[in-house]
Amino acid sequence: MTAEPERFQKATCSLPFLDTKSRKLVGELLQPSLPFIQLHLGQLEQRAIQSHNHVPPSKDGNTKAHYLLAGSGINAERTWKKIESLSLHAKPPTTLELSFTDVDMFLKYQREKNVLHSLEALIQDAQSQFDKYLETEWQGKKPGVRKSPDTFTPQEKKLVTVTQNNARSQAFAASLKSCFSDVSQPSPGSNYISSFCQVAKGLSQDTKSLLLYETWNLLRSFISHDGSSDPSFGPKSQLFSFYEDSPSKVRLNQRIINCSRRFLEKQFFDVVNKEIANNPQAASIGGVPSVVNKIRAYINIRFSKNGVWANSNIEYLGDLPIWAFLFYLLRAGFLDEAVTYAEQNYTFFEERQAADFPTYLKAYLKAPNSVIPKELRNKLFSEFNQTLRFQEDFDPFKYAMYKIIGRCELSKTSCPSVCFVTEDYIWLQLTLAREFTEKNVAAHECFSLQDVQKLVLSYGPDYFTKQGSYPVMYFFLLMLCGLFERAIEFLYPYYPTDAVHFAISCAHHGLLHTAPPKSSPPLDTLLVNDTSEQPSLRYEAMLMSYVKGMQEFDAVTSACYLMSMCEVAEYAFVCHEALSNLILITRDYVNLVGDIRADGERIAGFLENRYWVLKLSSQEEFLAKITLHSAKVADDQGLWSDSILLYHLAEAYDTVISVVNRSLGSALLGFMEQGVFPDKLISLVKNMMNVYGKNPSIYSKINYKNRETTDLLLLTVEAFHAFVNKDYEQVLSALQQLEILPLDTECDSHVVRKLAAEFRFLNDSLLHNIPGIILVAMKSINELYKKQKLSAYNNDSIANTKLQFYRMKARKIVMYSSLIDFRMPSHVLEQLNRCEIEMT
Repeated sequence: MTAEPERFQKATCSLPFLDTKSRKLVGELLQPSLPFIQLHLGQLEQRAIQSHNHVPPSKDGNTKAHYLLAGSGINAERTWKKIESLSLHAKPPTTLELSFTDVDMFLKYQREKNVLHSLEALIQDAQSQFDKYLETEWQGKKPGVRKSPDTFTPQEKKLVTVTQNNARSQAFAASLKSCFSDVSQPSPGSNYISSFCQVAKGLSQDTKSLLLYETWNLLRSFISHDGSSDPSFGPKSQLFSFYEDSPSKVRLNQRIINCSRRFLEKQFFDVVNKEIANNPQAASIGGVPSVVNKIRAYINIRFSKNGVWANSNIEYLGDLPIWAFLFYLLRAGFLDEAVTYAEQNYTFFEERQAADFPTYLKAYLKAPNSVIPKELRNKLFSEFNQTLRFQEDFDPFKYAMYKIIGRCELSKTSCPSVCFVTEDYIWLQLTLAREFTEKNVAAHECFSLQDVQKLVLSYGPDYFTKQGSYPVMYFFLLMLCGLFERAIEFLYPYYPTDAVHFAISCAHHGLLHTAPPKSSPPLDTLLVNDTSEQPSLRYEAMLMSYVKGMQEFDAVTSACYLMSMCEVAEYAFVCHEALSNLILITRDYVNLVGDIRADGERIAGFLENRYWVLKLSSQEEFLAKITLHSAKVADDQGLWSDSILLYHLAEAYDTVISVVNRSLGSALLGFMEQGVFPDKLISLVKNMMNVYGKNPSIYSKINYKNRETTDLLLLTVEAFHAFVNKDYEQVLSALQQLEILPLDTECDSHVVRKLAAEFRFLNDSLLHNIPGIILVAMKSINELYKKQKLSAYNNDSIANTKLQFYRMKARKIVMYSSLIDFRMPSHVLEQLNRCEIEMT
């Protein structure tokens, strides 16, 4: 029933294959055809001398050579004397000769030899240490490298975001986004499972993805039992009541048992139909394709070979193995048909000393919670002990039927002779399991869902899969047993997209234990055990990690995942913080938080239109907790434009103007230091002030002092622009409108002191720019003075009056700068004094 797991890697690319090839390559390299030279020149010379000395002399000396040469007409003795008379000094001296003839050459040779010896020793030592290091590293990493990547345990792959098929993650993301798109729905979670089921069905192209689709169907069966919704098992609010209240927990566990068992029974009957369709000749179904005939046909396909069963202990009714037939009727969920068939063949059971079996089976069908009455149970136990428990030759299917109906010998819950695949084994455990509210249940009758869970966990993933290469199967088993937190945590390293969406669905329907927000350790595990050893899933950490890893998501899709945190009410404030961060990171303000119309009115964004999903009571609360919070963070980070827009969307119009003033003040300071104006910011401020001025409802909400400061700062900006353009008359005209400098023609010392006294009431944004404003005014006066001084009409009375006027203004500015309660920078005072001196 369980298909063979697919292999991700071909055999020629597997690690064992590469290991074998590397060993073969090393063997070839260590046996070269030519030897290595490992001797230096001095050692080679000594070896040559030794070899020459060991050459044995000829037994007859040079006699044969003399006769040979004499036969050719050559006198050997005379020729030898001539050769000895020659002086062959070109021969290089040996080491021994050098020691007697050339001391310097000998010392040089010895020095070079010592250096070579030292270098060789260093190289060999380094090579030896490197080899030891590699060996140590290899021994430590070999266990993890040698095995296939699919065999890594969840602990080894904890929270590693595995790169999945992009189409899969995008398909699930689009489905989740569509659930949030319908504003008319009170909760997007009502469509989670049906939408995700459709996506999984479309992506079920292989065995693993098909089993993931089956798991979605299993989860849907938990929520809608027998096609009808259970009011006691619903969304969100049921979470803690099920797990903390004992009666509710018992009810939930029994529901999981029943739903999982029925799901496996339906799944098995689908397999029966497929087997019959694929093997029509072997099935020999004949007649009407009823349930009874289909099960009979399946038995023919599965066990019969040429009409004969291999097991000689099988009991037959005619040619039908009746106990196997009844077992598979139960396995497929057709208990009514099994009871009817047993009653119709009462004679068979009577002949086999099992006359009461039809009664047992009917009582099993009608008994609440499928626990037969005590009198019948005792009778069945006695019959089981006498005919099956201590016998060696019995029909294994008969043994299984008695065990199921009477819950016999619960210390041994496996029947390997009839449970051939994993699903059969789990079905048998769930069939035997019961949840009791009574406290007087005998110990030997206790086998609950918790026992099934412990059994599955004790085996671990490797028991149910081939060396862990098929993780989806273990995930499926954990879900069948109701271990939702462990199942999702196990699946996440392998299939993070599916794990996240299973978590969202389970959280919505109250099936998850979740860890307290911000009380768990760093993100190195998704499970946290509480005091009762009940694992809790770090739901919010999983969602934030997943969104962070999926860079291809747009801002709205990422927001949908973060909004899913609010499926657990206590995560609401974590969700609000995460959304604020998302707003600032993506800067997709139009889609997330809204936009501004030409008249200044707000247009609500995606998040505000779904404020109730975020556990917020109104749009006003959304603006306060999401938009305003984002604006404050942007303000703290110095993101002026962002904070202005966000404060406006939060309807904090007076704060908008405060930020505008601070940003303009900083811009003016930057101009004085670097000579650069942020034109985009100034354009934004002018547009905002223009919009606010045309909208009385907004304008009235702005503090008068703030509006006045903005006007003064804009005048200052105008003056600084004029200064850059060398329009000095315009500079003085703009600064005179500020009414904070003594630039009036009728300004006397009394007015100067009055202006200096009012200085302390200015806004901080203006106060910090006073040195720059004074300096720009003084330099403009100085430039006008110089221009008039150099004019061709400098000698007339009008020109002299102007020069005197400029000197008087400069003197009043210096006087003003000395009276105000502000510590002027030294370089500003120096420039003021220089300008005044130049005009004297």
